[in-house]
Amino acid sequence: MLKYKLKTKLFIPRMGLSILGIFILSLQLKGQFVVQPSLSKITYHRADSLRKTISQEETSSEKYAESDSLFRKAIRLFESEGDWKYWYKSLYRLRKNAMAQAKNKEFIDTLTNYQKRLPLNQKEILAKIILSKSVLSDKLGWHNQTIMYGRKFWEIRDSSFKNFEKYDIAVYENMGFAYVQLGDEESALKYYHKALSLLKSRANGNYYNLLYKLANAYMHLGNLEQAKVEFKKGLILPFPDFFHLGLVEVYSRQDSLGKMNFHLSVAKQTNNTIQVQVLESEYLLKMTDTVGAIKLQQNVVKELSNGRDVRDLVKQKVKLGILLSAFRKEEQAAQIAHSALTDFYPNLEKNDLFSNPNLSELEPEIWIIEALAIKANYFNQQYTVSKSEKSRKAIETLFSDLFEHFNRLKNSYVSRGAQYNMGAYSQKIYSDIIKFYVNEFQRTEDVKFFDKAFLSAQWSNSFVLKNAISKRKALEYANVVKDSIDKYLLLESRISNAFNEDENQIVAINEFDIFRNELIENYPNFARYEAKNEINLSDLQDKLSGDDLLLKYYFLDHQCIVFALSDTDQFILQISITDSFYRILNRYKSSITQFDMFSNSVEKLENDYLESSKELFDILLAPLLNHSKFRNKKHLILVPEGPLKQISFASLLTDESDSWSDSSNYLIHDYSIQYLYYCGQLNEKRKNRQNQKFVGFGIEYKDDFLEDVLKEFESLTTNEANNRSISLSNLTFADDEIKQISRFFDGKLYLNENATPNNAKSAIKNAKISHFSTHAFTNNEDFLKSFILLNRDSSDTYQLSYEDILKINLQNELVVLSACQTGIGNEILGEGMMSLARAFIQSGSKSAMGSYWNTPDKSTMILMNLFYGNLKQGMTKSVALRNAQLDYLTNDEFSTPAMRSPHYWASWGIYGANESVVGYEFNQKWIIYLLLMFLLFYVVRKII
Repeated sequence: MLKYKLKTKLFIPRMGLSILGIFILSLQLKGQFVVQPSLSKITYHRADSLRKTISQEETSSEKYAESDSLFRKAIRLFESEGDWKYWYKSLYRLRKNAMAQAKNKEFIDTLTNYQKRLPLNQKEILAKIILSKSVLSDKLGWHNQTIMYGRKFWEIRDSSFKNFEKYDIAVYENMGFAYVQLGDEESALKYYHKALSLLKSRANGNYYNLLYKLANAYMHLGNLEQAKVEFKKGLILPFPDFFHLGLVEVYSRQDSLGKMNFHLSVAKQTNNTIQVQVLESEYLLKMTDTVGAIKLQQNVVKELSNGRDVRDLVKQKVKLGILLSAFRKEEQAAQIAHSALTDFYPNLEKNDLFSNPNLSELEPEIWIIEALAIKANYFNQQYTVSKSEKSRKAIETLFSDLFEHFNRLKNSYVSRGAQYNMGAYSQKIYSDIIKFYVNEFQRTEDVKFFDKAFLSAQWSNSFVLKNAISKRKALEYANVVKDSIDKYLLLESRISNAFNEDENQIVAINEFDIFRNELIENYPNFARYEAKNEINLSDLQDKLSGDDLLLKYYFLDHQCIVFALSDTDQFILQISITDSFYRILNRYKSSITQFDMFSNSVEKLENDYLESSKELFDILLAPLLNHSKFRNKKHLILVPEGPLKQISFASLLTDESDSWSDSSNYLIHDYSIQYLYYCGQLNEKRKNRQNQKFVGFGIEYKDDFLEDVLKEFESLTTNEANNRSISLSNLTFADDEIKQISRFFDGKLYLNENATPNNAKSAIKNAKISHFSTHAFTNNEDFLKSFILLNRDSSDTYQLSYEDILKINLQNELVVLSACQTGIGNEILGEGMMSLARAFIQSGSKSAMGSYWNTPDKSTMILMNLFYGNLKQGMTKSVALRNAQLDYLTNDEFSTPAMRSPHYWASWGIYGANESVVGYEFNQKWIIYLLLMFLLFYVVRKII
C-alpha cells in the first residue's frame, strides 16, 4: 500500500484530484478492496481523461498530441501484455481523436499498420478494425471503400462475436448511406431494411435515424408513395420535425404545393434548421420566386460555411449553382461550383476556374458530378462566343472527367436498376459532350473530334449490356474453364436477383467476391481483359469490309445525329426531328402492324405505307447512301436509337412504288442489314464450345391451356387467328416449322408437351442454334416479366422469362425467336430497348433474330424454312434473311401478291454478330482432314 500511495503522490501535482478516479479499476462486491492498476491501464486512463477535457474549439491543441502519444504508449504496453481487449479500446479512442482532428485519411493507414500486429486468433478485433475503416471512409466520402470494407467485415464476422448485431447495424447503415451517395438507392434500401430488422427497440435515436434514411432512399428512388408511408411513421415519434421535412420534399416532387407548405409550416414552428431553409428555397422556386429561392440558398451556404460537414456544404453550394445556372447566371454558378470543388479538394486553386481536381483524386459522387457539369456548361457557353483555345481545353478536361465519373459510378453499383437510373441521369451531360465534339468535327474536320463524339455516343447507352458481354469475353479470353464461368455468372446473377427475390444479398455478394478473387488468382489475365472495354474507332474501321457501312443514330434534343463509318471514311449527318417526322413514323407503323384493319381498308393502308416508307428513307438514309464517300456499299450495319428501333429498315422504299408487293424498290433489294445494340459488338470474337448443333422448341397450343393462360392475363384481347400475338391462337404451323428446319441442321427437337421451361434452360446452354416457334409476351412496364410461352413443366411453370434468360450462360451462335414482338420492348433511357432478343445476347448468344410486330403464322413458317436453307449454304445471317425475304416476295410458290405486304415478311431483324453459322464447322472439318492427310503422309514416309 505504501508503494501505491507513493505512485499517487507522483501524479497528483500534474493532473489534479480528478486523476484519483483512474486508480479505482476494480471493486469486488463482497470484499470491497482495490486492485492495483498496471502501468498500461494507468496510461490508458490518463490519455482518455485528457481527451475528454478537450473542447470542440481546441482541434489543433497540444492536448490532442499529448493524448495521442499516451494512447500509442498504452497500445504498446497492452500488446506486450497480450491484453487485446484494452489494446483495441486504446486504438478506438485514438480513432476518436483522429476524427475530431479531421485526420480520417491518415488514420486509415494507421489502422492498417496496427492490423498487421494482431494475432490470427483475434478475429473479433480484426472485424472491428475493418468496421472502423468503413466508418472513416464514409466520413471521407470514399463510398466505394466504405462498401469494400463493409464486405470485408462480413467475411470475418461470425455470430460468436459479442454484440455482433450492434456492429451489423452500423455496417448496414454505413453501406446504405454510401449507396445513396453513389445513387444506388435499390442497394441502400436493402441495407436499411436489414439494419431496422435488427433493432430491438424503437425507443431510441438510432431507429428514428434509420427510418428517416429509409424513407429518403425510397424518395430518391422515385417511389414517392412508399416514401410517404415511411415518413408518416415518423410523425408519431418524439422528434417528428425531420419527418415533416421529408414529406415537404416528397410533396415538392409531386407538385402538391398545398401539402408541401403545410408540412413546412409545421416543421418551422419548432425547427429553423438549415434543412428547413433548403426546402423553403425549393418551395419558393416552385412558386416561381427564383430570386427569393436564390437568396435563401445563399444564406444556407453562408451558415454551413462555419461548420465541419464538408459534404453538406458542397451539396448546398452545388444546389445554389444549379439555381444560378437556371437563372442564366452561368458565371456565378461556375464560381460557386468551383468553390464547392475547392472545399472537397483543398489542394485545388481557389481563384482559378480553369483548375480542376486530378482524375485520380475524383470521388464518384453525384454532387461532384453536378459541380463539374456546371463549370463545363459555363466554359461551353464562353467558347461558343469566343472560340478561345483555353476554354476549349477546359471543356475537354471537364468532359473527360465527367465521362470517367459516370463509368466509375455505374461500375460501383450492385443493382442493375441503379445502373439503368444512372444511365438515364447521365443523358443530359452526354448530350452536351456529343454536341460539342460534333460541332468541333464539322468546324475543323479533324477526325479526333469524330472519334470523341462517336465514343461518347456509344458510352451513353447499353452500359449494362456492354458490361455483361465484356465480362464473358474476359472469362473466355483468360481460358477460364466452362464450369467456373457458369459459377461466376450464376453468383453474379444472384446479387441482382436478391433485389427481386427473398434472398440474402449480403451472402450473395460475399460468395461472389470470394470466388472472383480466386479466379483472378488462378487466371491473372481475367482482370486485365475485364478492364479492356473501350470502343476504338480505328479498331472498328479495321473490322469493316469495303462493302460495309455502319450507321449509328443518336437522338439529341430535336435532332438526330447519324455517325456514318466505312473502312476508310467517316461523316456526320444532322437531321432535324419535328412533329411531322413522328407523324410519318406513326403512319408507317400503323400501315404495317394493324392487320385487323386489312379486310376493310387495304387500299388506305397500302397508300399510307408507300408514302411514309419512302419519306422515312429520304430522311434517315438517302443523304448517306447517296454520299460520294459511301456509294456502292452492299451491307448496312445499323445501330438505331429511340423510336427508330421500331422501324424495319428492310421494308423502307428507296424509290416511289405503285405496290407493296413489288420487291424492286425495297431497301433489301440492294442491301443486307444487320443491327447492333452498340458498335462494340463488331469486336465480338468469342469462343464457342457447343455440344449440340441445333435445338428447337415448337408448340401447337391446346385450347384448354390457352384458356388457362388467358385467365391469368385478362387484359389480353383476342385478335385475328393464326397470328403469333397476344391473341393466343393455337399456332397450327409452329411444330411443323421446327420439323422442317431440322432437315438442315442435326439436333434435338422439343415439341408440344416437351417444350417446357426446364427443358429450354438446360438444352439451349450448349446449342449452336436455338429456335423458339412459340408465343411471346412483351411487358412494357417491367421488362424482366416479358417471357416466352412454353408448356407447363414439373413445377407448373410455363414461362421462360427475361429474368430466367439472364441466368443462363449461353454459347449460341444464333437464337431465333420465331414469335411476336421479340425484337422490341420498353425503352430505358440511357440503356436501350429491353427486348427478349436482347436478353439472349446479354446472356451470351452471339446474335439473335427478333420481330417488331405480331407475325402471321403461315408466312413465318415459310420464311424460317427459307432462312435456314440459306444458312446451311454458308451465307451470313443477314444475307440469309435478306435472300429469304426476297424469295418470299418474288416466288409464287411461297406467297401470293395479297400476302406480300411488309406485315407478312418484314418483321424480322438480325441483332449482333453476322458471321455464317456453318463456317466454324467447315473450318474444323478441314483442319481435321489436313491433320489426317499429314499423319498419313508421315506414316507412308516412315514405311518407305
